[in-house]
Amino acid sequence: MIPVTPDPIPHSAPPSGDTSDIMQSLAKRVEQLAQLAPPERPVVYLDYPVHLNIGDSLIEAGTDQFFKRLGYKVIGRRSAYDFGTIAQRKVPANCTILLHGGGNFGDLYPLHQKFRDYVIAAYPRHRIVMLPQTLHFNSPVALAACAESYGRHPDLHLCLRDEISMRTARQHFRNPSHLVPDMAHLLWEPLAAARARPHGNATLLFARQDKESRLISMPGPSTPQRGLDWSDLIGYEDKAAYYTLLNLHCRRGPSGGVFSLHPLWRLFRNRLIAKGVRFLADYETIVTDRLHMGLLGLLLGRHVTMADNSYGKLSNYHAAWLSGMSDAQMSA
Repeated sequence: MIPVTPDPIPHSAPPSGDTSDIMQSLAKRVEQLAQLAPPERPVVYLDYPVHLNIGDSLIEAGTDQFFKRLGYKVIGRRSAYDFGTIAQRKVPANCTILLHGGGNFGDLYPLHQKFRDYVIAAYPRHRIVMLPQTLHFNSPVALAACAESYGRHPDLHLCLRDEISMRTARQHFRNPSHLVPDMAHLLWEPLAAARARPHGNATLLFARQDKESRLISMPGPSTPQRGLDWSDLIGYEDKAAYYTLLNLHCRRGPSGGVFSLHPLWRLFRNRLIAKGVRFLADYETIVTDRLHMGLLGLLLGRHVTMADNSYGKLSNYHAAWLSGMSDAQMSA
């Protein structure tokens, strides 16, 4: 077990200043995760996202930057689909297990929650760090069961992206919990060239079309509108490539295979991110209830108005990290 101080990532007030100062400050705070996952120890990174949500691709790309900047030796990368018997046997005793961050800690997305539950139960002798997540359970019974199960792990650390998630974790879970911004903030420097390119002055309405959606409106007197979503950016060729990659991951599920499919996935992931960056070339202002469309806009130097999803994810994140930033506003 790796020794750790009681609160290695101390709480601090939301940063203030211009957008550049705040985004760089948040990237530095993400790097403090190295106090939970020492860079001198090898790392296995699990649950990398194999789907068409460009937001999760941004999280994963930010995680790659974290590994690169802190000098980690990543000896394994597996998704929820291909962490089979061979892959499991390749997890060495001296490594730290890092679980992908995002917004799926809870009972809304069973695939990823069940995978997380399995890994935590299967590796009781490893340091496990859940990278920054939003915590949300619709069912109090499911929340209590998860807390009881995770509490049996002696070296599990939960990283939460907002104060409400942190408060819930500290109320229900015995595991150490830490307030950490989203991994995508580490893309501030890699996106510098894209940020410097000229762009249009249009306003974009970008709205969820899934189980977290609510009707949102453009600023001013208007009626709720549908807007665009990530799926509207994905063409036929991208979908064909995605389903080929997904099928490869699923076919290798029982064993996991000797070699990770992540190098192939990384190429496709980077293509999705580039598509999202190009898409924003026409826009100066973004109105969205997608947290990572908002973060991508800020990473590219745009003005962003955030509207809440169904359970307050964006307002909670804004209150924790972005309230001092003039380019990031919450809608009324």
